Amino acid sequence: MDRPDEREEEELAELQERSLEGTPPPGWRPAQETVEAVEQVYLDDGGLVQAGRSGQVLVDHGTIGVKDARRIAEAAAARGVSFLDAPISGGVAGAVGGTLTIMAGGEQAAFDKALPVFQAEGSNIKLCGPVGTGTVVKLVNQLMLLVNMAGVVEGMTLGVKAGVDPQVIYDLLSTSFARSGMLERNFPFFMQRKFDSGTNISLYIKDTALYQQLAQDLGVAIGAGDLAADRIKEAVSAGLTDWDLASLVIPRERQAGVEVKPAGGAA
Repeated sequence: MDRPDEREEEELAELQERSLEGTPPPGWRPAQETVEAVEQVYLDDGGLVQAGRSGQVLVDHGTIGVKDARRIAEAAAARGVSFLDAPISGGVAGAVGGTLTIMAGGEQAAFDKALPVFQAEGSNIKLCGPVGTGTVVKLVNQLMLLVNMAGVVEGMTLGVKAGVDPQVIYDLLSTSFARSGMLERNFPFFMQRKFDSGTNISLYIKDTALYQQLAQDLGVAIGAGDLAADRIKEAVSAGLTDWDLASLVIPRERQAGVEVKPAGGAA
């Protein structure tokens, strides 16, 4: 493949500079805007908490902040309503197949009431602890998968740039210690060069900010997680916001002047 043209190189240099400076790229939406919208649904006049009846259980499958989940739970408890923060993982396929992973936080009694619904949605369902702990586990998941994904795209790009068939790399690494859910999930996207369907990068904008905030609140250093968040910003700057997570490989490919695709160029 030819080297990227000058425009691509200029765009890549700009987005890398933004990443180093910590400047939000175009299209970057503060996480708090989304979280505030969720809180409004629960806490505003006429919202779910106000409309709730004693003994009801409110369940939120989205990903919000730990403090936000606890604030909603406190307001709900004042009206005799239970709240579970119950983020999910498993993507579109998990939702369609009823095989989602559900990580819930809240009281045991509330969890037991909601369990039949959870069992219709997922196959790996756990009560993690009090309200907020489901969100903690989900944010840890997001941090770890994005760090893993950064390694996958960099490793595959490096291998291809060095002249190795990406299929050979995958076949060997998929049975080595480097095997991972992110490698298995995203390799077909790389090879087919189809990035416009699946789980949009936009969904991770909020989550990176939330796990960074949690780490800051707790005084925990997450250098790799911060770099993974920069990769999301980089993808947004490159116009990939509405593309699948696998498209994180594209900025790396542009910088290296290669594409992770079948040997011989046929996709």
